[in-house]
Amino acid sequence: MILKIVISTFILLLYTGCIGKKPSLDKDAKYGQYGIELTSHQKLTILINSLLKEEFQGMQPTFPLKPKQVVFPKTQNLIKGEYEKTTDFQARVESVRKERVKSIELIKTNYHNEVDTYNNHVKELIAIHNSEISQKKENIKNIRYRTVIMAYNTIYEKLYIDKNLKYDADNEYFIATLKSTKGEFSEKVTISVPIEEAQLFKQNIDSLEIKLLFEYYKQVITLKTIYIMQDDINYETTPIQKKYKTAPIYIDNYDGSLLIESELLIK
Repeated sequence: MILKIVISTFILLLYTGCIGKKPSLDKDAKYGQYGIELTSHQKLTILINSLLKEEFQGMQPTFPLKPKQVVFPKTQNLIKGEYEKTTDFQARVESVRKERVKSIELIKTNYHNEVDTYNNHVKELIAIHNSEISQKKENIKNIRYRTVIMAYNTIYEKLYIDKNLKYDADNEYFIATLKSTKGEFSEKVTISVPIEEAQLFKQNIDSLEIKLLFEYYKQVITLKTIYIMQDDINYETTPIQKKYKTAPIYIDNYDGSLLIESELLIK
């Protein structure tokens, strides 16, 4: 489906058509914990939350590798030579000791510099990431609406008019059922079509464009208006029964922020 968010606080507009690659449900999301087929509403809730989680947590930065732990040179076990004076041997031991101490200090200095560089880079990446998350939080309403639309289009896919429609010539309208290629969407409607256009309308049923206007308010999706169009003609469409309405879709609050005092940093 091609989709669009209407410029309104709580209204979503879904167009039929193609939106390219869609998100998919994994096996657990399709069948649940006990392998039982889930309802479309349950799948919708799972997919919305999965997409939101991905939106906030799937964009974590790629951190550099931590510096390797240092390895200090081992103490040499020196042996006094048979023809080496004690004073010369002691001087050699002291010289080797000083070289080892010097080497260890250099290794420590280099390691501390690597750690500082690493920590500063991680902090910078975390700051950039958290700034992006903050921007997303400020735009959370639109992100939720976009996610709901994407999930809806994935669960129900394309809308169509069931071919078993009947025309009421006296009142000049079709009695038809809107269905979805996936899920359990079904809405019985009347479609006002002038009698002189009725036969051609039915012949071209597969080429009609269906648009649905939904309200997403207080975690519930409610069908507000149905548009059935052909070229520039908009045929008035009215639900016969109670309009489509979901049970509450509970959306988790996703943060996605990274804490500086995390295990990423080297103390």
